[in-house]
Amino acid sequence: MNKYLWVLLFIVIASCNTGNNSTKENVSHQTEEKEERIYFPVTAFIMGQVIDINERGVSPIKINSHDGKSDTTFIKLSDFKNEIKDFIEPSIDSSFIDHYFSEKKFLDQTLNEVTVMYEPKNILPDSLQWLSWNVYINPETKKVDKIYLNKRISKECKKQLIWKSALKSCSIVTIIEGAETNNATIKNEQLIKWDY
Repeated sequence: MNKYLWVLLFIVIASCNTGNNSTKENVSHQTEEKEERIYFPVTAFIMGQVIDINERGVSPIKINSHDGKSDTTFIKLSDFKNEIKDFIEPSIDSSFIDHYFSEKKFLDQTLNEVTVMYEPKNILPDSLQWLSWNVYINPETKKVDKIYLNKRISKECKKQLIWKSALKSCSIVTIIEGAETNNATIKNEQLIKWDY
């Protein structure tokens, strides 16, 4: 009886080990399929900076340039998010980046920055507003120096944001594109500073 118990125990252990190996392979295979690439969280980074600006309690100033003239105004802290809303909505997330955009990373020695570029893989659908964006990282401090975002607002209009975290400012440029002439003209430029 003791011999049969040992044989039965041996068979159970052997079958458990065999099952575990295939289970491990299945789990490993499933993990590879579900593994998602992690991209730089552009929207979350900018929103974190906005929260930091609000916590510091410094009202940003806006210098608006249009037709060769400029004027300067203070922005209420509560309105700052509204000034950059075109660049935080819709949020840039991994699901649509994976589908529509490719990521390239390289050390740009002329700028002495690591550049992370996001460009379309193919022609983008008309419903997609984001056109491209770059993230520039200081290789020594490992901090984001600036972010460049390019977004279509309408058929004839696109906006660009250069978020300069190191300089505590951002620039918003509105560009009008002529459909027939294929020309692009700057309609408006804004410089927003939160350290002055």
